[in-house]
Amino acid sequence: MVNVNSTKCRLIALLLAVMTMVSMCTNVIVVWGNDSKYGIKVLDESVIGRIDEEIDTGYIIHDKTLQLDCTGCDWENISKIEVINEKNHKSKLAEKGILEVPKENGTYTVVITYKDDVSTKDEAVKPESTADEAVKEVSFPLKDITSFSTVKYDKQGIKVYSVYIGRNLMSEGSWLTDKLATISINTNLFKDEMVKTKVLLNGNEAITDLRDKKIYVQRKNVSLQRENKLEVYITNLYGTDFSYTLNFKYDNTNVKVSDAEVSGKTAYFEDMLLAEKGATVNVPVDSGDLSISSVEVLKEDELYADSNNFKLNDEGYYSIRVTKESGKVTVSNLFGGKKVVFDTERPELVSSKYNDVGFDTESWYNKEGILSFVAKDNIALSKNYTLVVNGKDYTCDIKELEDDKYSYNLDTTLWDKNEEGIYNIALTVEDLMGNKLNISTVLKLDTIKPSYVGVTVESDSQIDNVYYFKDEITLKGQFSDKGSGVKAVSYKGTDDEDFKEISLPFKTKGQGTFKVEDIAGNISTYTTGELLTLLGMSSYVVDDDNPVIVRNNLDVSYTKDGKDYLSKEPILTYKITDSNMKSVDFYINGVLQESIYNVNDLYQFSVKGISDGTNKVKVVATDKANHTSKDEYTFILDTSAPKNIQVKADKPANEKQGNVYYQNDLNVNISAEDKISGVKYYTLNGNESDKGNFTITEDGNYKFNVYDNLSNNIGNTPLSDYTGWSGNNIVIDRNDPVIDAKRPEGSKDDWFNKNVVYNISVSDDKGINSAYVTINDTKVATFETDKTDVKTATLSADTSLVKPNYDGSYDIKVYTEDNSKRNSSWSDRVYIDTDAPTNIAVDCETPSNEKGGNIYFKNSFYIQVSASDDYAGISKYYLNGTESNETGRFLIDANGSYTVSVEDKMGNKSEPKTLQELLGWQGNNIIIDGSKPVFDTSRPDGEDTENKNWYKKNVIYSVKITDEDGINFAYMKVNGLTVSEFTTEETDVKTTTLSLDTSKVAPDSKGAYAIEVYTEDNCKNENSWSDTIYVDYNPPYNLTASAISPKKEKGGNVYFNEDVALNVKAVDDYVGLKGFKLNGKVSASGTYTITDDGEYSVTAYDKLYNESGKHSLQSLLGWSGNNIVIDDSKPVISAPRPAGESSIKKNWYGKDVVYDILVSDNKGIDNAYVTINGEKVDSYYTAETNVKNISLKADTSKVSANSDGSYNIKVYAEDNGTLSAVFEDTIYIDTTNPVVANFGIFGDISRTGKTINGSENYGFYFDGKGSVQVQVKDEGISSGIYSIWTKLSGQDWVEHKTNGDTVCYVDVPANYKGSIEAYAVDNVGHKSSTNKPDGLVSETSNIHKGNSKVAITLPKEVSFDENNVPLYSGSLTTDVYVACDWSGLKKLEWGINNTTYGTITDFSNASSWDKNLPLSFNSKFNLDGNESSMKFWVKITDRTNHTTENDKLFSIDKTKPVITVSYNTTESNSYYNKDRVANITVTERNFDSSKFEVSGTAGLLGSWSRNGDTWSNTMTFSSDTDYKYTLRCTDRAGNGSDTYTSESFTVDKVNPTLSVSWDNNSALNSNYYKSARTATLTVVEHNFDASLINVTNATVNGWSHNGDVHTANIKFNSDGEFDFTVNGKDKAGNSLDSNYKSGTFIIDTVKPNIEVLGVSDGVSYKKDASFRVTLSDKYLNIDNTSVRLYGKNHKEKYLIGVSVGNSITYSYDAFPKDKDTDDVYTLEVVGSDLAGNTVKEERVFSVNRFGSEYKFVDEGYLGNYLNTSKDITITELNVDKIDTSKVKFVVTLNGKNIDIDSKYINISEEEKDGKYLYTYTISKDAFTEDGKYIIQVYSESDDGTEYTSVAEEYNFVIDTQKPVILVSGVESNNIYQDYNRKVTVDVRDFSGVKSISVILNGEAIEYTVEGDMYVFTIPESTDRQSLVVKVTDLAGNSNEIKVDNFIISSNTWVYLINQIWFKVLIVLVALAIIGLIVLLIVRKRKDIKNEEMLAKENEKYYKSSGASSSGNSLGDKDETELMSNADTNKGTDVVNNDDNDSNTDMLE
Repeated sequence: MVNVNSTKCRLIALLLAVMTMVSMCTNVIVVWGNDSKYGIKVLDESVIGRIDEEIDTGYIIHDKTLQLDCTGCDWENISKIEVINEKNHKSKLAEKGILEVPKENGTYTVVITYKDDVSTKDEAVKPESTADEAVKEVSFPLKDITSFSTVKYDKQGIKVYSVYIGRNLMSEGSWLTDKLATISINTNLFKDEMVKTKVLLNGNEAITDLRDKKIYVQRKNVSLQRENKLEVYITNLYGTDFSYTLNFKYDNTNVKVSDAEVSGKTAYFEDMLLAEKGATVNVPVDSGDLSISSVEVLKEDELYADSNNFKLNDEGYYSIRVTKESGKVTVSNLFGGKKVVFDTERPELVSSKYNDVGFDTESWYNKEGILSFVAKDNIALSKNYTLVVNGKDYTCDIKELEDDKYSYNLDTTLWDKNEEGIYNIALTVEDLMGNKLNISTVLKLDTIKPSYVGVTVESDSQIDNVYYFKDEITLKGQFSDKGSGVKAVSYKGTDDEDFKEISLPFKTKGQGTFKVEDIAGNISTYTTGELLTLLGMSSYVVDDDNPVIVRNNLDVSYTKDGKDYLSKEPILTYKITDSNMKSVDFYINGVLQESIYNVNDLYQFSVKGISDGTNKVKVVATDKANHTSKDEYTFILDTSAPKNIQVKADKPANEKQGNVYYQNDLNVNISAEDKISGVKYYTLNGNESDKGNFTITEDGNYKFNVYDNLSNNIGNTPLSDYTGWSGNNIVIDRNDPVIDAKRPEGSKDDWFNKNVVYNISVSDDKGINSAYVTINDTKVATFETDKTDVKTATLSADTSLVKPNYDGSYDIKVYTEDNSKRNSSWSDRVYIDTDAPTNIAVDCETPSNEKGGNIYFKNSFYIQVSASDDYAGISKYYLNGTESNETGRFLIDANGSYTVSVEDKMGNKSEPKTLQELLGWQGNNIIIDGSKPVFDTSRPDGEDTENKNWYKKNVIYSVKITDEDGINFAYMKVNGLTVSEFTTEETDVKTTTLSLDTSKVAPDSKGAYAIEVYTEDNCKNENSWSDTIYVDYNPPYNLTASAISPKKEKGGNVYFNEDVALNVKAVDDYVGLKGFKLNGKVSASGTYTITDDGEYSVTAYDKLYNESGKHSLQSLLGWSGNNIVIDDSKPVISAPRPAGESSIKKNWYGKDVVYDILVSDNKGIDNAYVTINGEKVDSYYTAETNVKNISLKADTSKVSANSDGSYNIKVYAEDNGTLSAVFEDTIYIDTTNPVVANFGIFGDISRTGKTINGSENYGFYFDGKGSVQVQVKDEGISSGIYSIWTKLSGQDWVEHKTNGDTVCYVDVPANYKGSIEAYAVDNVGHKSSTNKPDGLVSETSNIHKGNSKVAITLPKEVSFDENNVPLYSGSLTTDVYVACDWSGLKKLEWGINNTTYGTITDFSNASSWDKNLPLSFNSKFNLDGNESSMKFWVKITDRTNHTTENDKLFSIDKTKPVITVSYNTTESNSYYNKDRVANITVTERNFDSSKFEVSGTAGLLGSWSRNGDTWSNTMTFSSDTDYKYTLRCTDRAGNGSDTYTSESFTVDKVNPTLSVSWDNNSALNSNYYKSARTATLTVVEHNFDASLINVTNATVNGWSHNGDVHTANIKFNSDGEFDFTVNGKDKAGNSLDSNYKSGTFIIDTVKPNIEVLGVSDGVSYKKDASFRVTLSDKYLNIDNTSVRLYGKNHKEKYLIGVSVGNSITYSYDAFPKDKDTDDVYTLEVVGSDLAGNTVKEERVFSVNRFGSEYKFVDEGYLGNYLNTSKDITITELNVDKIDTSKVKFVVTLNGKNIDIDSKYINISEEEKDGKYLYTYTISKDAFTEDGKYIIQVYSESDDGTEYTSVAEEYNFVIDTQKPVILVSGVESNNIYQDYNRKVTVDVRDFSGVKSISVILNGEAIEYTVEGDMYVFTIPESTDRQSLVVKVTDLAGNSNEIKVDNFIISSNTWVYLINQIWFKVLIVLVALAIIGLIVLLIVRKRKDIKNEEMLAKENEKYYKSSGASSSGNSLGDKDETELMSNADTNKGTDVVNNDDNDSNTDMLE
């Protein structure tokens, strides 16, 4: 509004406003003043959509441009026409044509510029100061042409983003399948931006509602048909029209799904469908008139099949989802909602018991009973089963137990009996699906005691019917038991307290008791005597003593290693004792000797005819129990002296003029051999040594001697006699010769500029042998002599005599050797050079970029400068003429231009060259930029506080990019589309900004704006940033629910048996679900548990709290009602058992009974019934829901009994919740009598009688105790047997209570003869008749032994064999008597050895009887044969199968011994060069070695060995002599053998021996030596011939001889490779015992050479370091060379070398360019050659490239805002030590440097991890002012290197002031007439706003941010209101402002009544009209002045303010624009009073 005082102007303005409103309402554009001016007019007025003259603005419709037609202008005089906005943005026209107004919102001015020779005096365009002057340019506002100056373009246009019907996003041609819902049309315009809207649905206009950016058509206005058309028409504020059409289809019909059809076996059980895996399912579906697009079978919400015909391959809950072509989905549960289960698991065996005790198949039982198996199934068992016992089918009793278990009870009394007691059981049970549990087991029963039968005993000998046992009696075989088998055998000796378990074989020395127990627990006992008697050995002796042999001591001359040395043949005497002595034998060297027996057990014999050496004597004594003792004695006879003398000495270094030279002490080893007593000691020049080792340390002549243990010696002998030396004078030389040589003066680092002469002197204290000098390997001087006393010599070396090497070097070497071959050497190298380096080159990495003459690198980099120099070599490389090093490697770490040059070691330097010249770059200006561009980002305000990233409206997101070295390129993408981009060819653009306006970009399907920003700088450093925000305001939809299926629906109730687990789901497309409410109860997951009865409904809400409408569970789940009833209690059944039950056996009755039954339930009974034996006898059903009690009856008289006499009473009741209860009971009735059916006879038994209706004869025979099983039965309906009565002969009747069993057991005592009788009584008192079997006989083994006998009588023997067995010469006859007096004879058997020759079972002529039992019998037997130790045996068996056995041994021998001899080798000439062995064999089963005779000259006889009847021995001929001998022997029966006589032969078998010794055996790597060697050959041979000894590849110095010892030397004195061999033989043709091969060996005396380049000791490398190490040697050992690099903080690293030929090179250029690598390093080089010559060198250096590492300690301060000052701590870590006196701190406050007093700074130093750590602390007292502080540290190391922290910015901001709050729009105590009041809050603060809250009348309200202002609206109220604004800044300072006692009301009366002036006006209305006018005019003028003053003050305040209300500092650009706008508005003085709170509001 124009602020003028004219009333006329106010009326004109009012008229203009009215006309404008009319224009807007009629949608007619009114253009004011659109006249042509200067020939300019609007080209096309239709592009102007609307004009708002109140704000002087014209709106241009979307995609159109405002154009000015300038064709009518005076172009002859006009130079150009421009249209310019307030930002000086313009478009111009320089010729006739059309001028476009820039497509940029702004206020425009038209400027006409005339040509230089034209001017105008148009009054209208003249400035006031130049009214009379001509001008060259005129300007006027655009409104002069268009009626408006401000132009706004519709850049946004109108868009429809999406159309939703309910929650369904619609698209062209899409289907709607949900119920009718609200139509939501999403646009890009807010409702106040849409001037006009219209929506047509199927041609009918719909009533709409606008909210935010959406157009709503409410559900009640939506009427749909199959084909639908939606039309939308919109006009916006700019006048832009837009139309949108959407065609879609509607389907509201469901698919019908019928019950599924399942193939194969199925069964329903509880909530499961049991089916076969792979079963085929068919589900019929009907979709009506629309086709089906898909059928999906779901298993637990996961896709399972895509057809309604599918196979069941997985368990679970199934549903079917059918989708029609419309997309409508119908979901239905399959199989009644029951879970599909594949029951492939067979039932499980839970337990098994026998007679109520755990059943064990491995255990034996001795009583019959019930075997029960309990089974269960994972689901349920059926009652199908099969039972087979020992191949026969049986039935069993089945009982149902708790937990759905079944008990299968098997009665063993019903089975056919098995003598062995083994019952093989096969029980098969099935579950509902036919899965089978196969139970296969074995039941074992046994009652008979074990027997001794099977046990055997063998004596060691039998003499005179006495059985002798050696040490102990051994029981073999085993005790027997036919049933369960023997479990354990125990033994208790006479001294034992308890029995101990044993096993057979078992040994015992004396009397004791054996206890035998079978597995079933039956026990038998035997004493040792009883057992032996039973086994036929009544007379026996246990002999546990060996014969004792004592040898008398002899006079022994010498003992060694436990052996006696004797000087004459001894006489040996022994004392030998034993109580049962049998024989004594004596042997010498294996030959049986004659002995003399004296009284008192003394034996004596002489040793004769023995030779020197070892002799062995053996005495063997044997007793009658075959105990054998022996004594062996060995002695040695010796009279000879030592032989085979050898002397081993170190090889001499040299032999010269009779002297023998050694370089060190001489080690001598003297050895000799004494084959009998051995060598005792050695002497050398009178010194003794027991091992012959001596060390000669002084010069002189030496002699030695050797002594044996009998003092024999060889006499003093010179060493040279055995060493082969040319003389015996030994010289020891321990010192090397001395070389005196020095380099001539005048060298510079090994370099000379002329030839030089070396003067050299050599000397040695033991005499010089030779010397020479070489230059470059050419000899220039030599010295040699044959004398031994020359001790000095002089030589010289002149470099002018030879040519230099290729590198200008001269190698001078001196070598000398003394008489002992010790040597010394000396060397030197010098150079000459005058030329400078050439071939300069540079190598470096490729630049990141080259742009605008700059060369860009991302990091500091190295250049490698290289050059060549022919002689002296490179000395230094230079960078920019100042920086230099020896490697040519330079670090470029600063921007600038660079040159390089090279200098050699002689000072020659090349000309500098630029890097551009050497590398071919575009320029030479290097820029190093390692930093990425920096993003300055902050999210827009308005983010939801609970849901991060979510907004409720569109925002503008700006990203600022900065790079100090220039930005090259940048772009911003949203959801993958580029929305902003920047690029430039300039190099100095350091900042740019990219922005996103979310209102102009569509979000993705999740409401997301995925923002990606990418940029790169001129150095190609890249950076990227991303963020994602979201928008959503729609509530959740598509509520669904799932719950467990109701058990029943009845009478409007929905019944459950448990708490109802409910799960509710909903869909929310964007922000996501927050939770659900069930009857107001909140759940985040939608999961509820309903525990109370009642009706329920549910709603859903999202994370922004948009909530859906209520849905009942009935509607969501399809129930018939909504009232939930939870019934978790089963019905209660009360059915007491009737009176009259039997007192003897429970459940049994004698008559019919009636049960009275009561049923009750707390939630109502549905039905009930009663059955007896499956027949229904009473029932009840009701449709009501509240019947809680009923009565029923069960009368047994109404039904027939079951086959077992039982009545099964069952009561079933079910309540409304389908919970059921079952009562079951069973009773019985019995009327029959029992009978005795049979007698089972058990035990170890023989049967011949009847088991029922028996006689007086014996028919059953027990081994030990027995058992009789009395079997009774009670046929028909039976109450069971109560007891069985039994009676044994001579005893009383005994009652056996059976507890229902039909058997009882009666033990038949041991040793019983008689009968048994029995009768039975059942549980109701019925009694059977009495019965019995045939008679019984039981017999124990002891009774059997005492009542049985087997007696054998043999005739007199001829003699005894070696086992003391009687020996006969022919056949014999023996008498036998047998008897069994208790149980009678059953069988007699006899035979020899293992052959049975006869069996007798007919005892009709027995000598005695007991009824039908024969008791005794006599017989004779004939025996024959021709064997040793034949055993005749007789065995009888009685009726209980007890046996008694006896036997006798006898032998017959009539064959003479046979001797055979064979040899291991036979020669035709009878001479042998090795041992000859005779193998002697004697064939005779009764051989006696004492009767084997040897005579003549024979060898040594060995020991006899036996193999059956064959005896073998060997005779060894090992001595060199002539042999001939005879052999003969006689057996025990006196049969003599034929005599054997040998032929004559001779043995000679000695081979010559060769040994090779070395003076130097210190080899490395198998065959490398670092000094000379001498080999000594020694041959020991009596028949030696030197010509027969062959040596190849070496020269022998001549042989020396000493008896049978012959020696020779081979010398190897020079470096080289050697290999020689030795072989030969003696005169007799015997080859050397071993040929000798030396193998290849190498002599090498030279050490390896080491060369290290690149690093030096003590140097610190500030740039990259590298080195190369080379080791070389002819025999270099590559494996023993190593280069090790390690640092103080770095583990050692072994480098890998590259070997070429005889050298290896290690290179290292791998120091990573990171801070952690900097350290102090040690380089260690170690090398050796294969001969062990070793060399080692070290270099210590440091790498410090990164310098200092700075750290801001408290990172919580870094970059943050503080409201109080803090101590600041920065640390510096460096490899090098820092000079703390040079540390400098630079601190800036708001960009200006400030000084920090040193008193506020503290510096501390410590060493950490091998580096230096400095801590810098600046006191908080140094920071006293508010502002932004930046701190940098500058330091310098001790070596002058400077460091700084400028790479990191250590900054923080201190703000101690509270925020300033300015509120506009309301003031305290004011009244405002309005519907509401817009209020703005401006916050002024240095650090910026962290939080703001607005409290209106005590409650927080929302606000928006517009620019830098916080804006909100206060609604009207008749009450006075109060406002509080609270602000907290980023530093934590808080402030608040209050505005109270103000009124906002649209009620005129309220407004006026609260105005003071109105009250005064009422009083003074008549008197003050004129005064009021005057007063108002005066006040108006005053207000205008006040407002102008206030505007100026505000302008001044804004200019001085440091930050806006949003916390971001106002940039320079924004300030400029603000000032520009202020300047523009000065001419018009526009004042906006709409929201002004001045007192002139009423007038306005």
